[in-house]
Amino acid sequence: MKINKNSWHYKLYRLSYSFWNMEEYMPRYETNLCQYCRHTIISLFFATLVSGFLAMMACFCLATLGWGIWHYPMMAKVFGCIVLGIAAIFGAVYYFTSDTSELVGEYIHAKTKGICPTIEFEDDK
Repeated sequence: MKINKNSWHYKLYRLSYSFWNMEEYMPRYETNLCQYCRHTIISLFFATLVSGFLAMMACFCLATLGWGIWHYPMMAKVFGCIVLGIAAIFGAVYYFTSDTSELVGEYIHAKTKGICPTIEFEDDK
Protein backbone atom coordinates (compact mmCIF):
# COMPACT_ATOMS: atom_id res chain seq x y z
CA MET A 1 0.00 0.00 0.00
CA LYS A 2 1.23 3.50 -0.79
CA ILE A 3 0.64 6.56 1.41
CA ASN A 4 0.76 10.02 -0.14
CA LYS A 5 3.05 12.40 1.76
CA ASN A 6 0.54 15.23 1.20
CA SER A 7 -2.31 13.41 2.99
CA TRP A 8 -3.49 14.81 6.32
CA HIS A 9 -2.74 11.61 8.21
CA TYR A 10 0.88 11.50 6.99
CA LYS A 11 1.32 15.15 7.99
CA LEU A 12 -0.07 14.34 11.45
CA TYR A 13 2.20 11.27 11.62
CA ARG A 14 5.25 13.39 10.78
CA LEU A 15 4.19 16.24 13.08
CA SER A 16 3.88 13.92 16.07
CA TYR A 17 7.46 12.73 15.62
CA SER A 18 8.74 16.31 15.33
CA PHE A 19 6.61 17.44 18.30
CA TRP A 20 8.30 14.91 20.60
CA ASN A 21 11.78 15.58 19.09
CA MET A 22 11.98 12.04 17.73
CA GLU A 23 12.44 12.76 14.03
CA GLU A 24 15.51 10.53 13.82
CA TYR A 25 13.33 7.53 14.79
CA MET A 26 10.62 8.22 12.19
CA PRO A 27 10.49 5.66 9.38
CA ARG A 28 11.35 7.57 6.18
CA TYR A 29 10.38 5.34 3.29
CA GLU A 30 8.26 2.46 4.57
CA THR A 31 6.69 1.08 7.72
CA ASN A 32 4.07 -1.36 8.94
CA LEU A 33 0.40 -0.45 8.31
CA CYS A 34 -0.61 -1.35 11.87
CA GLN A 35 2.16 0.76 13.42
CA TYR A 36 1.27 3.68 11.14
CA CYS A 37 -2.45 3.53 11.97
CA ARG A 38 -1.86 3.02 15.69
CA HIS A 39 0.53 5.98 15.83
CA THR A 40 -1.82 8.16 13.77
CA ILE A 41 -4.88 7.29 15.89
CA ILE A 42 -3.03 8.03 19.15
CA SER A 43 -1.74 11.32 17.72
CA LEU A 44 -5.24 12.21 16.53
CA PHE A 45 -6.64 11.47 19.98
CA PHE A 46 -4.19 13.84 21.67
CA ALA A 47 -4.66 16.51 18.98
CA THR A 48 -8.43 16.28 19.52
CA LEU A 49 -8.01 16.65 23.27
CA VAL A 50 -5.80 19.72 22.92
CA SER A 51 -7.94 21.40 20.26
CA GLY A 52 -11.13 20.53 22.16
CA PHE A 53 -9.74 22.06 25.33
CA LEU A 54 -8.74 25.23 23.46
CA ALA A 55 -12.14 25.43 21.78
CA MET A 56 -13.87 24.92 25.13
CA MET A 57 -11.84 27.69 26.72
CA ALA A 58 -12.58 30.03 23.80
CA CYS A 59 -16.30 29.25 24.05
CA PHE A 60 -16.24 29.76 27.79
CA CYS A 61 -14.60 33.17 27.38
CA LEU A 62 -17.06 34.19 24.67
CA ALA A 63 -20.02 32.93 26.68
CA THR A 64 -19.08 34.91 29.76
CA LEU A 65 -18.68 38.04 27.67
CA GLY A 66 -21.92 37.67 25.75
CA TRP A 67 -24.90 39.20 27.52
CA GLY A 68 -27.48 37.29 25.51
CA ILE A 69 -25.89 33.93 26.06
CA TRP A 70 -25.40 34.69 29.74
CA HIS A 71 -29.05 35.50 30.29
CA TYR A 72 -30.39 32.85 27.91
CA PRO A 73 -28.28 29.69 28.34
CA MET A 74 -30.68 27.70 26.17
CA MET A 75 -29.52 29.77 23.19
CA ALA A 76 -25.95 28.64 23.84
CA LYS A 77 -27.00 24.99 23.96
CA VAL A 78 -28.97 25.23 20.72
CA PHE A 79 -26.14 27.10 19.00
CA GLY A 80 -23.60 24.52 20.21
CA CYS A 81 -25.73 21.63 18.94
CA ILE A 82 -26.10 23.32 15.54
CA VAL A 83 -22.34 23.90 15.27
CA LEU A 84 -21.60 20.30 16.29
CA GLY A 85 -24.11 18.98 13.75
CA ILE A 86 -22.61 21.03 10.93
CA ALA A 87 -19.09 19.94 11.93
CA ALA A 88 -20.17 16.27 11.98
CA ILE A 89 -21.68 16.57 8.49
CA PHE A 90 -18.54 18.21 7.07
CA GLY A 91 -16.36 15.60 8.79
CA ALA A 92 -18.39 12.71 7.38
CA VAL A 93 -18.31 14.15 3.86
CA TYR A 94 -14.56 14.72 4.08
CA TYR A 95 -13.99 11.21 5.46
CA PHE A 96 -15.78 9.50 2.59
CA THR A 97 -14.25 11.67 -0.14
CA SER A 98 -10.63 11.41 1.05
CA ASP A 99 -8.26 8.46 1.13
CA THR A 100 -8.94 8.03 4.85
CA SER A 101 -11.75 5.53 4.29
CA GLU A 102 -9.40 3.37 2.18
CA LEU A 103 -6.75 3.47 4.91
CA VAL A 104 -9.24 2.52 7.63
CA GLY A 105 -10.63 -0.29 5.47
CA GLU A 106 -7.16 -1.69 4.84
CA TYR A 107 -6.31 -1.46 8.55
CA ILE A 108 -9.48 -3.34 9.58
CA HIS A 109 -8.84 -5.96 6.90
CA ALA A 110 -5.23 -6.39 8.07
CA LYS A 111 -6.22 -6.71 11.74
CA THR A 112 -8.85 -9.35 10.98
CA LYS A 113 -6.35 -11.39 8.94
CA GLY A 114 -3.60 -10.89 11.53
CA ILE A 115 -1.08 -9.72 8.91
CA CYS A 116 -0.11 -6.06 8.60
CA PRO A 117 1.33 -5.21 5.18
CA THR A 118 4.21 -2.88 4.52
CA ILE A 119 3.30 0.61 3.40
CA GLU A 120 5.48 2.98 1.43
CA PHE A 121 5.48 6.74 1.52
CA GLU A 122 5.39 8.45 -1.86
CA ASP A 123 5.48 12.04 -3.00
CA ASP A 124 2.50 13.56 -4.82
CA LYS A 125 2.92 13.32 -8.56
